[in-house]
Amino acid sequence: MNYSPVYVLDINFSNSPTGHAATAIRINGTYFVLDQHPPVMDLGTYWKYWAYWNNGSPRGNLEISGAVVYEVKKVDGRVTVRSVGKLTAQDFLSEDYSFTADDAHRVVVDLLAVLLKRHPNLHLDRKISNLDESKILPPGYSSGKTWMFSFPLFGEYYNPVFHREFVDYVYRNIASKPSLVEDLKSYSHVWVKDKLGENGKLMVIINLAK
Repeated sequence: MNYSPVYVLDINFSNSPTGHAATAIRINGTYFVLDQHPPVMDLGTYWKYWAYWNNGSPRGNLEISGAVVYEVKKVDGRVTVRSVGKLTAQDFLSEDYSFTADDAHRVVVDLLAVLLKRHPNLHLDRKISNLDESKILPPGYSSGKTWMFSFPLFGEYYNPVFHREFVDYVYRNIASKPSLVEDLKSYSHVWVKDKLGENGKLMVIINLAK
């Protein structure tokens, strides 16, 4: 991608003799790790990924004890590599963004903007905001439907630096459901809201009516 500089984290674990290496970028002085595939993670999330969520690995859960940081830069067609410092476990944990209700609301507001742009037949309608909680359709509508999507650990991975990418991620998941896409085309009224669960779980609720 011709992006320079990038960083390599030479990682050590407190409970394993085998280390690990991962790529990172730096934005506004903060490291974000790109370990082979998305999502991008801040240092705190990356520490927790290894310690709690990496259950699929044959190595099991591991605790990062520290890392040596190498800067990889392209200068005059040549690649230079130099050590630029060390990170402790506390350095990792101190860079852990806390997902808030305001963040969840921003995700839903921007998701709704995408839905309205891609489906101009839809109109925002507060009267169906509680359709998911009621068995009775409000007066004046012929039919209604509710869709619910769950995104486990969304809040743990979320960082406002990549807000637009996270909104796109939610939309792509929604748009991958052909039956929902058909409903978005056939219904005329919409309301979208969020609910926060434990461990950063995000629920996206889409109410539709006509």
